[in-house]
Amino acid sequence: MAGRLKANALFDWTTDGILDTYGKYIVENYSKAIEKNKISFGNGKSVYGLGHSVANMPEGPSEGEDMVYQSELRWDLYEKIGMPEIESPEDLLHVLKRMQEIEPTSESGMPTYGFSIWSDWDGNMVMYVKSFAALFGCDEGDGFNNAGFLLYSPDDGDCQGALDPDGWYIRVLRLFFKANQMGLLDPDSISQKYDDVIRKYQDGAILFSLFPWACNVYNTPERLSQGKGFRYVPIKGQKIISYGFDERGGNRVISIGAKAEHPERLMELINWMYTPEGVMTIYNGPEGLTWEMKNGKPVLTEFGKQALPNNPVDVPEEFGGGTFRDGQNQMNFETVHRNAINPETNEPYDFRLWSSYLEENSNPLLDKWREAMGALTTKDYLMKNNMVR
Repeated sequence: MAGRLKANALFDWTTDGILDTYGKYIVENYSKAIEKNKISFGNGKSVYGLGHSVANMPEGPSEGEDMVYQSELRWDLYEKIGMPEIESPEDLLHVLKRMQEIEPTSESGMPTYGFSIWSDWDGNMVMYVKSFAALFGCDEGDGFNNAGFLLYSPDDGDCQGALDPDGWYIRVLRLFFKANQMGLLDPDSISQKYDDVIRKYQDGAILFSLFPWACNVYNTPERLSQGKGFRYVPIKGQKIISYGFDERGGNRVISIGAKAEHPERLMELINWMYTPEGVMTIYNGPEGLTWEMKNGKPVLTEFGKQALPNNPVDVPEEFGGGTFRDGQNQMNFETVHRNAINPETNEPYDFRLWSSYLEENSNPLLDKWREAMGALTTKDYLMKNNMVR
């Protein structure tokens, strides 16, 4: 953004009072995001844009159903060994070994491993090693600022050096050393890339994941209907990192070009994109097409169940025709955090977190997990048990 300012390529929203006149919802609800832009780029006076993923600081984690980091195991195999409590990260190895003995090969005949690591995401530290510490409240920074070779606990401000003999980084290195000795660490971990690991998850060759989005490629509808798939399993002592919401907005900014013929019309559009109506439409489609209000709560229509999140379902002519995927918002920009609470419904904006969706959404694997854990989602379980930092 700084480069565009130097080139005089951006419009100052305070010109002729355009922000106050045409951006009233933003002014009334996201004043701290405006102030951040003023301080960062406008010498405390001008406004050249607004940050992404703002939120008015709702309580609780900013994540959706799942956290960024969590301990995911093949739940069907974990069930078969009696669902033993996992007392520590080191105890996890014994649980994974028993699971590996039940299913020593994948669907295509590859050997199974508890852990499989990729190298192309490594930085100051081995990514998977330092990320494992996030299950217990330490991360490489606070989610906004990088801490270099330190693991930082945002809860109490404690810092651990990467080479601290009693720190999490060394402890997890020892954990993987032991896993390798036990035949639980994929020997390709030293050289393989992310795409290689994802293919192994798809094939069922890996039994544990730090990231729900990585192992979810295994959780196909067919497997879930058979009760097979990954779900969160707690490890005693966990305090999983959550980055939280930011009322100032993130570092990606939406702006207006300096040569815009009608900046007031663009300001109106941007303002709408930050309103509850705009956010609901951007994330979930138009009211009446993909969702509707019932008893004060949003619920998906039958069309919405087929179309969301981005399926090429034919749209009725009254809503413009074409396919739902083609008609979706194509801007790669999140105005209000999708997991923030909509003040008009008291539910998150993301349909996958609506109470109506969570109650309807089920499969044999999820039903078993919910019964065992006493929770609808992983985040729900963690919050009930005070396991989020």
